[in-house]
Amino acid sequence: MQPQLQVLPHNTPCSKVRDFTHLLDNQEVLFKAVHIQSCLIYGHRLQAILHSEVPFISEMTNCHMMAICLNQQGRLRFEFMLDGKKQILKGLKGFKIKPHQLNLAAFFKRCQKEINQPDTHMQLDSLTAFFEGVLTKKQSQTLEQKFNFKSAFVLPIMGYESEHIGYSIFVFQQNQTPVMSNLSKINALFQTVIQPLYDTGSQTFYSKCTRVCTEMPLLTETEKRIIKLLLNANSYPKIAAKLNISLNTVKTHMKNIFAKYHVNSKLELYNKINNSGL
Repeated sequence: MQPQLQVLPHNTPCSKVRDFTHLLDNQEVLFKAVHIQSCLIYGHRLQAILHSEVPFISEMTNCHMMAICLNQQGRLRFEFMLDGKKQILKGLKGFKIKPHQLNLAAFFKRCQKEINQPDTHMQLDSLTAFFEGVLTKKQSQTLEQKFNFKSAFVLPIMGYESEHIGYSIFVFQQNQTPVMSNLSKINALFQTVIQPLYDTGSQTFYSKCTRVCTEMPLLTETEKRIIKLLLNANSYPKIAAKLNISLNTVKTHMKNIFAKYHVNSKLELYNKINNSGL
């Protein structure tokens, strides 16, 4: 059966979103986005963070099998499998397939063609379309039986320039009813935390803030001291106390730093500073 293109009942975030405005209609999701970004700044890997949030995501969506596929240098690959029982991993291993080595080329082309608006999603009534060119039809049907598959919903993860950088896939079983109004909210959460970690130019995703540039040429000496303290998880009041300056002065410096690097959040700033060439 061909995928069905539908409009979500709730708009997903539009392109070039660099703040949390699109999450403000759900305070819980907003808090989760802030929490995840804080964990990233502390150096935790996004994979581990998202796995710890599976119970929350499942409760919001009534979905217990989710995957995030990202475009890595022209190849659509499994990046995260948010599946507490590891059913997806076990199912693919049954065919001696390692999920991270898959190239979902046919599915990628289908998504780019069918999902041409940020506020739309694609519904799959079979896994055959998802694994086209990777698994045989019989193998896909075998997975459907193992998963007790009912349907799947595919939502686009957009980059800052409106491009598709990946997709969220929510897989529902026969005994599950999707909470459709929350699918786009959770996808917006994924998009918010993934965008700053994704380098559009090289089509590369960095799951952890690891690259460090110590020179920070755009910053003054005071700004360098402030940002180094900030990236070591110091709050604005702590920074003010350590540098013996007022809190308002710290905030003014931070506004200048954000303006210099054209960012609107601490996580974006972290990634921009740590990118090569800055």
